[in-house]
Amino acid sequence: MTAVRLLSGALGGPSGQPVLGGRPAAPLQVYWHLFAASITAFVTSFVIGGRIPVAGVALDLASSVSCGLAWLLARALFRPETRRGSWPEILVAVLFAAGVVLYAAGSHPALQGPSLQAFHSLHSLIASAVLLMTLIEALDGAGRSATATERSFRFAFLAGYGALLAVAVIGLRSVPVTAHWEEAVQVACALLALAGAGLAVGFRTRHPLEAPTGPRSSISQPADRQLAFRISELLESAEIFREPEIKVRDLARRLGEPEYKITQCITGPLGYPNFNRMMNSYRVTVAKQMLSQPDMAGQSILSIAMDCGFGSIGPFNRAFKDMVGMTPRDFRTAMRRT
Repeated sequence: MTAVRLLSGALGGPSGQPVLGGRPAAPLQVYWHLFAASITAFVTSFVIGGRIPVAGVALDLASSVSCGLAWLLARALFRPETRRGSWPEILVAVLFAAGVVLYAAGSHPALQGPSLQAFHSLHSLIASAVLLMTLIEALDGAGRSATATERSFRFAFLAGYGALLAVAVIGLRSVPVTAHWEEAVQVACALLALAGAGLAVGFRTRHPLEAPTGPRSSISQPADRQLAFRISELLESAEIFREPEIKVRDLARRLGEPEYKITQCITGPLGYPNFNRMMNSYRVTVAKQMLSQPDMAGQSILSIAMDCGFGSIGPFNRAFKDMVGMTPRDFRTAMRRT
């Protein structure tokens, strides 16, 4: 159980929920930080070589779980929270523990034998399967993604990860090179993987993955309407849409309801395609009011966007044009002429 907590809650607080910077962290952020730490350990191990034996052991062990963490990170990138289980974390934790055992046994000649070799082969086989599972996570859903942007993101991830996998695993095994150059190529691939993972996490942070709503038969119509009223009341009275980082789970926590009920209500009685569209609808409505007011003429469009709850000007312009049919600047100009 300790190994599982290392992977899924090592950054957690007393409640067991992962935290970063004193605040609850999403699994995506947790796995991203753990993956980055593992890659950093691998690169550092190459740099210091065998000059610091004790540190080398710690770095080798920390870097041995990078493939498993890449898989967990891919699951957080491409699989909605409602479709994630805990068994992958357990599997990666077991692989890590097995790797530690193999590492320790490798330094004791008395333990060498057919049993250890079989155990090592099984460990390598499962680790190789985990590498392929990272590809499958991105591929699953790529054809039925709702937007072209999401499909492009998944295919870009597949292309980049596939290329790194081909060079670091297949290429190095088919082309004879010295041990030093092999390690150098692996370090270069690791750094590229770190950069690519950072870009992927940044994209997903800006474009959250919406969970499928599924069947709605478990909620009665009166309950739907009551919850819809509570959601609308909270949005209109507290104006929580002005919080740029708000998520479905935040709304569910404030209302004391499960996330799936909130999502079902948003796409059902409230009639929005997803949570983000609902938030942006309220934000754009307020932005239209601000852009129409003569006393707001001196306030920049960026300032209005931030005040309405958008994190930057790009998403604001796209959402505004999508809902209004023109850019915020054109809308303000049109309002001045009327």
